[in-house]
Amino acid sequence: MGGGVVVALDGGGRAEIVPGWVLDCTGRAGVLARRYRLMEAGAPTLAVVRRYRKEGGWSNVDPAHALVESFDRGWAWSVPTSNEERHVAVMVDPRLQALMEGAADLSSAFEAEIANTALMSSITRPAVPTGEAWAVTASMYTSSEFAPGRALLVGDAASFADPMSSYGVKKALASGWLAAVAVHTAIRTPELAGVATEFFGRREREMYRSLREGLAVQVAGTQAGGADADEQEAETATRPTGSGTRSRTASAPDAFWEKRARWLTDRPEDDGDPNAPDGPDTETLRDDPEVRAAFHALRLGSGRLRIGARSTTERPLVIGNRIRMAPALVTPRFPGGVRYFRDVDLLRVVRLAPGCRNPGVLFETYSEWAAREDRPPVDLANFIGVVALMIADGVLVPGGGGT
Repeated sequence: MGGGVVVALDGGGRAEIVPGWVLDCTGRAGVLARRYRLMEAGAPTLAVVRRYRKEGGWSNVDPAHALVESFDRGWAWSVPTSNEERHVAVMVDPRLQALMEGAADLSSAFEAEIANTALMSSITRPAVPTGEAWAVTASMYTSSEFAPGRALLVGDAASFADPMSSYGVKKALASGWLAAVAVHTAIRTPELAGVATEFFGRREREMYRSLREGLAVQVAGTQAGGADADEQEAETATRPTGSGTRSRTASAPDAFWEKRARWLTDRPEDDGDPNAPDGPDTETLRDDPEVRAAFHALRLGSGRLRIGARSTTERPLVIGNRIRMAPALVTPRFPGGVRYFRDVDLLRVVRLAPGCRNPGVLFETYSEWAAREDRPPVDLANFIGVVALMIADGVLVPGGGGT
């Protein structure tokens, strides 16, 4: 990171500032982060963007909505910058599509790609382009380290998920918030600096893995023709091409989607930690036969629950604006310990369960506690699912008496 920076002062003097911590928030540029960057080379993506303006706006779309459309050669999206202006982009694989072939310039190549779409064509045709098209790389990447030394790689500097995941802004905001919490923890409690940076790095790694897996589901649906089926039945109809002729959309998956499906099937190496801050994968537990059996039994009715096998460990958790070591529940499915699952405090459920005559009363009692403590409200189905999980793990045992 170097020793520091020298700044010029108003009075003509100079001063060297050596930061205690450095947060790289420079996005894809990655002033510090690029030396740790791991590109997803299996499916490079090029974004070609152009801005359009239409007096009075577009009557066929909501002026506040972002739009996404898939087509054989890639996918396209549009975001509004005002009621009368939109950015439109096409996302293609430069190794599969010779974008500039037969095109006089990038704007012409962009228009040829847009001509293969239905929804985006309805945006661009009646509008006036504002300036020429431009291209930027939009390939996904992650990092080998997220907290090297006394530095944190934040937001898009740390990793970049395909915009198709539609979670990029939320991911960046969550990363920035957690980076602030981690550094605040390290400054206020230096003995927890290592814990805080490790927590930040694990969360960043898990977030990227989760977004990548979610993208795999979207790509699989698009490849099967399901992603846009409801909105774009015209996929089987003729539509204009860049050459001015009309052609049918291929019913078989295009190489773009086939390649991405294969690439996403090959998951990147990660630490395989089943006890990431948000807990194990929900889908895996939902399909667990023991958890499903306990869930269905609870739906049919159950009396009081008693405490079975219960063990705790200390685990880092975000509490307020710091990362602290706090008790977490240890079970066969959570050997490293977990405190929260689906926004439910597992230890609180264990404490409350013996005093409630049935799971319905337990839910009401927990909800009242959550409201008093200003915790997020909990959905009943999620709550019963968490109780079923603890029954499957032997933490709670049905048959403690009561009706």
